[in-house]
Amino acid sequence: MSTFENIVNIVSAPDPAEFVRGVYRELLQREAEPAGLSGHLELMHGGTTRLQVIAGIMLSAEYRSVLNSGAPSQYPGPTLHDRIRHLTGGSYAHYVVNLYQEMLGRACGPQERIMLLAHLMRGHDRLFMLSEVLRAPEFIEKLRTRVPHIPI
Repeated sequence: MSTFENIVNIVSAPDPAEFVRGVYRELLQREAEPAGLSGHLELMHGGTTRLQVIAGIMLSAEYRSVLNSGAPSQYPGPTLHDRIRHLTGGSYAHYVVNLYQEMLGRACGPQERIMLLAHLMRGHDRLFMLSEVLRAPEFIEKLRTRVPHIPI
């Protein structure tokens, strides 16, 4: 299973509350507390997309703490957290190659590789770059082909 497949599984939850619970389990490695669940459901009711919820949690201080702790997943896996931990490790070149393969299912083109490596070398955060891929039209279109019935 790839990082993309983990995201498909999370986004596929038909019920918005189950989707939010799944993101918490997959990324934060815990159950959603009532305030977090209701807050994210309110955001979604106001127009925040599922991919924006994933990106927001992925960029949170809490998730960064979970990722940096190196603790193994507490849920059957590999979870999205496990995939991200593997994906964000290693050299910049390794990250760029794996980011495209894991998220877009294709090799990174030469110009894309140069651009992404330049961003990384300027200090851009790997999680931020991953969140940018979640917003990319190519990724969204690929995801829509897998979950056409779910608003993403």
